[in-house]
Amino acid sequence: MPSIEWNRETWDRTYDWSALGDEWSAAWGSAALQWHWTLRPRLSRHLPAGSILEIGPGHGRWSQFLLAECRELVLVDLSASCIEACRQRFAESTHVRYLVNDGSSLAELADESIDLAFSFDSLVHAEMDALTGYLAGLAAKLKPGGAAVLHHSNLGEFGYFKGLRAIERWLGGSASAGSADPDPSSEVASGSAPAGRRPGRGLVSALGRAAVRSGVVDRTHMRALSVSAERVREVAVSHGLSCLSQEIVPWGGSRRPIDCITVLSRDASRAGEYRRLVNRDFMREADRVRRIGGLYD
Repeated sequence: MPSIEWNRETWDRTYDWSALGDEWSAAWGSAALQWHWTLRPRLSRHLPAGSILEIGPGHGRWSQFLLAECRELVLVDLSASCIEACRQRFAESTHVRYLVNDGSSLAELADESIDLAFSFDSLVHAEMDALTGYLAGLAAKLKPGGAAVLHHSNLGEFGYFKGLRAIERWLGGSASAGSADPDPSSEVASGSAPAGRRPGRGLVSALGRAAVRSGVVDRTHMRALSVSAERVREVAVSHGLSCLSQEIVPWGGSRRPIDCITVLSRDASRAGEYRRLVNRDFMREADRVRRIGGLYD
């Protein structure tokens, strides 16, 4: 499982940021196409906003677009090197604040200071303990009526992944430690379990590769195993936030909807608005954006 320590080690030290994180938008054709065709429409109800908080900005893939949408942009990341990269990238923008945090809290922000909190393609690697910290923080830091749009894991919805992780541990490996790949599959599912301590690992790895090719087993994309859409909703509500909607989506080539985009509000009167959609066409949308949007990009 991707711990806070794993995240800090990966994003601070081992990941190659030469493409600024834009490589993760390849399915859409570019970060700009993904923003304007996929993310901005989902945020349109909440933009522009006075103060925007972005959790886990990396090297500013989405921050570059959020700059024009607010009077103040607050970037919070557990990676000091990522925050420094953003500081250099946006040096000419005087309305940006930069904070290095502990990977789960928003203690340095003033209460009721944020109109919109946003995170995409970052908190998918955060386990439920970290998300619980952020949800508690957002309940205090959002202005009354403020909103949060958070992209997180839904891997916890599918119990068979726990079996895969158990096999990984038996083989002597772990998908959450010692890997420089920030988006690896389950080691068993990808056939990359380390050479090591248990007999039969070659057979299990071969079976894992066959299971991935057949679609019986999905790649985990290093999603957090303890997180599900329902669990995030429950914890958010327990902290006084209203869950307005959850769009549950696949990622990459996964057949199962292993991700979720949750929209929350600090407005108790909206508690009854909850809507849920399992959107299995999410990656097909990316393909259409790449093919059509590329004509006009």
